[in-house]
This record gives sequence, C-alpha cells and structure tokens, in this order.
Amino acid sequence: MLLEVKNIRISFKKETQKKIFGKERQEIIKGVSFFLEEGDCLGIIGESGSGKSTLGKSLVGLLPPNEGEIFLEGINLYGKKTRQEKEQLNHLKSVVFQDYISSVNSRFKVKDIINESLKILEKKESQKFDKKNKTLELLQSVGLNETFLERYPHELSGGQLQRVCIARAIATKPKFILLDEAVSSLDASIQTQVMNLLKELQKKFNFTYIFITHDLPSVTYMCNKVIFFNEGKIVEQVDSIYRLSNVETEYAQNLLNSILEIDIYENQ
Repeated sequence: MLLEVKNIRISFKKETQKKIFGKERQEIIKGVSFFLEEGDCLGIIGESGSGKSTLGKSLVGLLPPNEGEIFLEGINLYGKKTRQEKEQLNHLKSVVFQDYISSVNSRFKVKDIINESLKILEKKESQKFDKKNKTLELLQSVGLNETFLERYPHELSGGQLQRVCIARAIATKPKFILLDEAVSSLDASIQTQVMNLLKELQKKFNFTYIFITHDLPSVTYMCNKVIFFNEGKIVEQVDSIYRLSNVETEYAQNLLNSILEIDIYENQ
C-alpha cells in the first residue's frame, strides 16, 4: 500500500462570520478514508465545489487535516517525523496543477523551471550530474526538444507549458503524483495528447496517480479506480473501471447519464 487516508476532516472558518474570535467553522472534507496501491491511477470525480481539490492539497502535504491521518509509504504525512522521513516524503510525492501559468516562475526559462526539481534529485541521490543533459532528457520524455531549454513560459502554448510542468514533477523520480485538473484547461485535442503522455510515463516509471477532475470521460481514459466525490464525502467508490456502469448511488448514476446524453446529442 502506497497511500492510506484515514477518516480525515478539514474545516475552515466561515467567511460570513463577523466576530474576530468566532469559532463557527464550515466542514469541507467530512470523514474521508481510502487507500491507494502502487501503480494505480485513482480518479476522484466531482462537480465544482465538491471539495476534491481541497482533499488533493491535503494528500500532498499542503493542507493539514483538522482530524484524521494520511500515510505515505507508512509515514504519517502530518505527524512527527525524523529528518530522514521528512526527506523521504519530499521525494515520494509530486503534483501537477490545473493552472500551469501560475505554477511556474514567469521569469525562469524552461531549463531553470526543471532545474528546481533537479536540485532536489541531487540531494536525494547524493551525487552531482550534468543538469543540462538531464533537463534535455526530461524534456524529451514529455515530447519536447532542446529548442525549448531557453524559452520563457510566455513563449509556450498551454499544452507545451503543461508538459514542462509534468517534466518538473517527474524529475525527482516520485512514486506518487497528484494531477489536479491537470488537463481541464487545455483544448480537447491537447488533452488527449497529454493524457497519452501521462499513461506512457506511468507505464515506463510505474508512477501512481491520483487524477482529480470533473470530467468523467478523462477518468475512464486514464484510471483503473474511481471515487465519486460530493459535498466533501465519498459518495461511491469503484475498485475496477470495468464496473463503472454498475454504480448504485443516484449521484454517480446522474453523472454517468449526463455523459451519455452529451454523447447522444453530439452524434445526432
């Protein structure tokens, strides 16, 4: 087991609350538990505002839960850790966000964006290596060539910049990568190209993915397991993508039916 989530709850102070010292809070994540095995691609699907991105931030160490625990390779993500465990966690996980523009430094060239992660890799492996060759190797692994090394983010298309973000994410050789709406801002044809790239990288490096999205077709294309998420809770969990049509809850059935209705409309 690579990732284990045990009954986590996350709440925030209500925005409408006027009292400075008020204690009333709004619960966003409501007792979520699941596990992930190495090599899986778990799709977490839900409508906007369902809490799935808040959950994602917690899974990669960016937002501690108010209650519950998250374990990555048996290490408590938010518990007391030794220095060695802290370093191990830093190398185990990575993330690719939806907003590829704000997730990179606009003043950095592509080579510098990727070098940020390569510095971490050097520390992990306790050895120096040729960063230029390593950067080029990473670029080539995401379908880009050496002409991109000296370019700035504004000189790239959305799909190209997201590929750079993916190269940066895999540079540290993580086991677990969170993909938070990582293709939803891209054009449909580019989405397919990026998803094909992610599948190729997973096959090559045995990455474990969590793929957060509101788009069910993307989940069926990418994932082998699915969680339907709504109002901060797991509504239904499908442990094999081949059993997706057998969902039982009304929420999951409505999502499936909405996709079928779109397909029928587009094919008329």
